Amino acid sequence: MVTWFEKSKEIILSRGNSKDEAALKMIEDFFNLLMVIYDISDEGKKQVVESFAPRICALVIDSRMNICIQQETLKKMNAMLDQLPPDAKKILFNQERLIFMSNMGERILDAGDYDFQVGIVEALCRMTTENQRQELACQWFSMDFIANAFKRIKIAEFETDCRIFLNLVNGMLGDKRRVFTFPCLSVFLDKYELQIPSDEKLEEFWIDFNLGSQTLSFYTAGDDVSFIPSVPFSVYVYLNKKSLNLRMYISLYIYFCSYFNIFQFYPSNFD
Repeated sequence: MVTWFEKSKEIILSRGNSKDEAALKMIEDFFNLLMVIYDISDEGKKQVVESFAPRICALVIDSRMNICIQQETLKKMNAMLDQLPPDAKKILFNQERLIFMSNMGERILDAGDYDFQVGIVEALCRMTTENQRQELACQWFSMDFIANAFKRIKIAEFETDCRIFLNLVNGMLGDKRRVFTFPCLSVFLDKYELQIPSDEKLEEFWIDFNLGSQTLSFYTAGDDVSFIPSVPFSVYVYLNKKSLNLRMYISLYIYFCSYFNIFQFYPSNFD
């Protein structure tokens, strides 16, 4: 399996940084089989994570790799970590893996996609205990206020705390940021108004302009959406952690306060 993974990585890199549906399907097929092995036993889980966690981390931080491949790979790793027995996390702690964790922290800054950033933060949280994060955050983030913001992320409030953290990180980057986030007034799919996620700590309906993946994304309340809006670039709507790629036929309307210069992202930054 390790040989298959490394060969797949070589093939993907040989095809360049552009999105390749065949390469994405290949990596999906690989992880589908790997998850079968992973689910056999707790010992199988330990062996798979021990062998593949560093390789997946290396793929995630490799700037030559297409972001769609990185996102799919990261989702699979988080699924593995979610099922990993608590006592098995100690296998993640050696010098090589700690270096990879630090590199993943740096990758957040130039990831270029909010969902990708969330996946990295989730992986760092799943690979560590709260006490370990308190110690390691200063190694992952050089600025104290960023490290302290990361320490405040609680698993029970992950989505909201992660939003606060990433808005701070992306805002701090100024003109170098690759994810621009703005609060909107309302969002409609055709005549249907979408609602802000149900969370009393979430005060705004946030819209993310992702320059790295050339997508616009946001999270909304609800369990299902069957509408497909007509937009000139990919739009992802996140519903209870399930993503939908919305294309064609139905219009998407997002209303912002005129204070924000939203048109700076449309269409030139999404070409």
